[in-house]
Amino acid sequence: MMTGWDSIEDPADLWPAVVQYTLYYVGCSALAGAVLYVLDASANSGMSASVLIAATYAAAHKFVTKYHRPFNRGEQLRFAGVAFLATLLISALMFLGVGLVIVGPADLPQAATELVALATANAKVFAIALVIASLISFGLLYFSSGWSSRFLSKRLANRSQATRIEPRF
Repeated sequence: MMTGWDSIEDPADLWPAVVQYTLYYVGCSALAGAVLYVLDASANSGMSASVLIAATYAAAHKFVTKYHRPFNRGEQLRFAGVAFLATLLISALMFLGVGLVIVGPADLPQAATELVALATANAKVFAIALVIASLISFGLLYFSSGWSSRFLSKRLANRSQATRIEPRF
């Protein structure tokens, strides 16, 4: 059943929000990595989820300020899918970059061979872990984009009502 909330005549351009998400994801990841490096601490999955949710909040803010409404369900799903793919690409590039820094370009082929051997020896475990992590990441993107856009839309509406001057008769 389609409601007025689901059916928007003009589909919104999600690319500005996706670009905003990507920039914030890279920035927050770099900032978190730098802080962890300086403090000589290790990160857990909570840090990754926090970075993902913060970047999603920034993207939802970009969308809501442009369209003055929250994501509809289709836009929320499209945003989560494209942002998920961007996250995978960024993560792969960051993994390669960190690998180059830690291992060094000379030892990279040997490290890649060892990594492939480790992955093939434990293929089921890696596949299950990858599927679970992917579902969690996609779920975080989907639900946090919907929540953030609705929260920001209500906040924007409340702010505009508070600044509206009513005529007095």
